[in-house]
Amino acid sequence: MDFRSILRFILLSFVILFLWKRFVIDNIAPPAPAPVVEEDDDDTDKKPKAKRDEPAVAEKPKPELANNPHQDNITIGSLDPEGEYFFQATLTTTGAAVQKLQLSDTRYHSLENLEEPLELVGTLESGKQTFRTFSSTFTGDDKLKELLEDHPLDEEDWKIVEQSESSVTFEFTIPGQFRVRKRFTVPAVDREKEGLSNRQVRDRNASGYQLHLQVEIENLDTQEREVQYVLQGPVKFPIENPDTARKLQDIKYGYIDDGELTNSQIDVESLIEQTDENTRERWTKPFRYVGVDGQFFAALVLPQEKKRSSDYVEYYEAEVLETNEENEKLSHISVKFASDEFELEPGESTTQDWYLFAGPKRQKLLDAIDAGAIVEYGWFAPVSKAMLWLLNFLHETLYLPYALAIICLTILVRGALFPISRKQAISAARMKELQPKLAELKKKYGDDKEKFLKAQMELFRDAGYNPLAGCLPMLLQLPIFIGLYYGLYTAIDLRASEFLWIQNLAAPDNLFTMPFKVPLLGTSFNLLPIITIVLFIAQQKMFMPTPDPEDEQAVWNARIMNFMMVFMGFLFYHVPAGLCLYFIASSLWGMGERKLLDVHKNPATADGGNSGSGGSGGSSGWKPSGGGSNGSTKRNNSNKNQKSKSRGRSKNRR
Repeated sequence: MDFRSILRFILLSFVILFLWKRFVIDNIAPPAPAPVVEEDDDDTDKKPKAKRDEPAVAEKPKPELANNPHQDNITIGSLDPEGEYFFQATLTTTGAAVQKLQLSDTRYHSLENLEEPLELVGTLESGKQTFRTFSSTFTGDDKLKELLEDHPLDEEDWKIVEQSESSVTFEFTIPGQFRVRKRFTVPAVDREKEGLSNRQVRDRNASGYQLHLQVEIENLDTQEREVQYVLQGPVKFPIENPDTARKLQDIKYGYIDDGELTNSQIDVESLIEQTDENTRERWTKPFRYVGVDGQFFAALVLPQEKKRSSDYVEYYEAEVLETNEENEKLSHISVKFASDEFELEPGESTTQDWYLFAGPKRQKLLDAIDAGAIVEYGWFAPVSKAMLWLLNFLHETLYLPYALAIICLTILVRGALFPISRKQAISAARMKELQPKLAELKKKYGDDKEKFLKAQMELFRDAGYNPLAGCLPMLLQLPIFIGLYYGLYTAIDLRASEFLWIQNLAAPDNLFTMPFKVPLLGTSFNLLPIITIVLFIAQQKMFMPTPDPEDEQAVWNARIMNFMMVFMGFLFYHVPAGLCLYFIASSLWGMGERKLLDVHKNPATADGGNSGSGGSGGSSGWKPSGGGSNGSTKRNNSNKNQKSKSRGRSKNRR
């Protein structure tokens, strides 16, 4: 049977099965109809029959809730950048929650629209908002439980009982049971009283970024009741530069362990994995701060200000509010808090304080709330802090734009390292000069590695070249390079800072958007990374000797270096523009050093004078010898002259 016959047989079989199912099976044995549920005309009597015959028990009348009017866009604080408020909070009566919180400082405007204030918390499409209050356990009779199930605290409209420019108070009353009040307050900061400028006070006063929430619960019943509530943490934290930023968002928290503050964190992917596997941990130790942390901003929940200890919280845990299926790192995460269960006597009330720090990640602000550890400076934190201090000094004292401040910072750092980098350049030049001699040794000794290494060390010793001299300067520059790298990554002042065509020094320069997408690079055309890689290649050609075509090892090493340049091109393509400016300035400085070294060589050495001392790796008067000669030849000639003179003196004595 050929292939066509088999294909016709399969198609015919499917047609027969379909017709058999459609016109025979369905007519002979049609699907059973869905069961019909009989509805009782009396909607108020839906209890099982087994309970209807039970004796009636005297119950309290079902409490009824007041129909409070719905109201959105209730604002406290101000967006005036010169005013006494650092932010404006917009609230809603639904759940007495925060719709959004916007910073008033013009330095912190949205990257999507530089005319719009930045939202540090907002509202998700599902309606979830910050500082919503859930009814966890409000003990009472069954009617109260049913009422709270039908009318959850976070979905009902609360009554506004007080409102001013800086505060608003919401109230939710369950007749005969409980009265819950939530008072939101935005602090006003008098900078004239503190004797600071507007910018200084906003960079140093952490209390100005704290939204104060006071929760009061009163027992209206005639008997003792237990109460526990759940509070929602920050919602819809902004994710900036999602395609290029090194850091997007994490959950960070600092808790008290054996009297010491311990800082910890959990990333988005790990949180999603724990949620799927149902292994998410509930934290119970007292905390100093807990919330969502990004590259330049943080939204942290703080306990009572005076105590700075969450002794009224039973547990708190990170949670995933919305999962992004395409990119898990873009999922919305938050934290929720459960209060302790506390007992209230008839007529008794309890009050608890919460604070939401929503502001920039400046070290002085975070240190004031014991959250300074959330700033990630890398391995060499002191160096990073020193580089940031110097950068801010150049900007604030000399009034340099941040782009020029980065270039000047690079010049200062490279200038301070000039003695070290000069030795490195001299060592590279010596190695380049010795390449022909090394090639001759490899041809001479072939595969005899032991003899080749011995001859190589003798060549280095005679030429006064120390192989480690080129490595040591690189090791000494490494802490400064890494420290500056992390320092620029955490410099919030680079965010939205402009220079030439660059709109944001904390992101790639994005000269224009391409009409197509390039794999691994995206749609934005970034010019600065290309300039950076071109300078890297030029610097490599200047410092590295041209490999001998017959030297397979040297040719292979050169190919690896070229591959690394291409690989670095992909890595650097999404590097922030501020870092590219640093690399460009540093490369130009290094190339200029090399040119100056070639110009200021010692003329005496060029005429056949004595070479630098061996092993120094950086003699200031060293010049590569020409014509293939080296220091060893000169020393051998000198020894022969001394021997001939010695023989002449011996003959004269005879």
